[in-house]
Amino acid sequence: MPKSLTSIAFVRRSYRPDGGAERIIARLLEGLVTHAQAEQLLIHMIAQKWQSANDSAVNFIRLKKRGLTRTQQFKAFSHDVRTLLDQQQFDIVQSHERIPGCQIYRAGDGVHKQWLELRKRFLASKLQALSWDFSAYHRTLLQAERELFAHPRLAHVICNSQQIKTDILRHYPATDPDKLVVIYNGIDVARYQPVDKTAKQRARARLKLAPDKPLALFVGSGFERKGLGLLLEALASASDWVLLVVGGDKRSPYYQALAERLGVADRVRFCGVCADVRPFYAAVDLLVHPAYYDPAPNVVLEALACGLGVVLSDACGNAELIRENQEGMVVPVGSREKLADALSVLSADREQLASLGVRGRQLALQFPLQRMVTEMIGLYQNVLDT
Repeated sequence: MPKSLTSIAFVRRSYRPDGGAERIIARLLEGLVTHAQAEQLLIHMIAQKWQSANDSAVNFIRLKKRGLTRTQQFKAFSHDVRTLLDQQQFDIVQSHERIPGCQIYRAGDGVHKQWLELRKRFLASKLQALSWDFSAYHRTLLQAERELFAHPRLAHVICNSQQIKTDILRHYPATDPDKLVVIYNGIDVARYQPVDKTAKQRARARLKLAPDKPLALFVGSGFERKGLGLLLEALASASDWVLLVVGGDKRSPYYQALAERLGVADRVRFCGVCADVRPFYAAVDLLVHPAYYDPAPNVVLEALACGLGVVLSDACGNAELIRENQEGMVVPVGSREKLADALSVLSADREQLASLGVRGRQLALQFPLQRMVTEMIGLYQNVLDT
């Protein structure tokens, strides 16, 4: 007889309203709450800060933030989580942080070793690359990553794309492939929906945008990793486009200055962090996500569900879902020329641009939130029964 899941604990250091990993956890918690009410499941959230700390359906276990540097803070949080897990028993522990000893690890942040490799290749001088090799923070994360994948208690790793599974096996070949399970992100297809032409014009008017210019959208914080600099450079060649940038970065002034130097500042609007991006999805024609590394950005599924086509790099996990010129266009990571070409093609053919969004919506419908929740629950049951 199958064992019954009575308690599950999730681990994430803190909540950011613009964080993709946090939004996936929030969506999963929402889906599990319904299941919990039927199955008497206790759901725990272990974190230093969480948006839903007052949600009566989720027991928030708050850990104190400790340490001055980010290395000290990571080590302290990892230590405190492991101490807590030694003191309290949960049927399942699912970590979204690189903490050795959890039963399930969701690799939503990707493989740190892969990100450093790509960052050195595209974004670093020789001196910067050398400094990262000796960085206490990067060395700490790499050590935690190694220990995590080798830990005997690890039952499964949730990969949100096939790309992440490939990255793990490439960098950590001793990992048992059977432990790596691909579960794609889910999207609330009722919350994210296309709008008609009239609603699009209203959305543009509210945002004081030109009614007839092709509008592109960039969403995400961490501008370097997600390729905003590359996009601004491509925009200099793709002169028809206006770009909205939604997200925050401590180096925002640098990117604003870069837009000025490239002569595109009059076509770029920095909108800051927005908890609800739907008004922007409603106003624009296209999502552009030329990330140097992004395991499976939520914004891609959100945009598709809103009836937008996408242009993204082949270093995004979602690229494996996109059929070329069907739901979007995939360009080589780091290629300004190919990115500019894709944008120019789509601005010249507005009918093709619109058709990408129609097919994009159909693709998004294949990944409803309930699909992700159901697959997660199936994985938990597998861990209990093993």
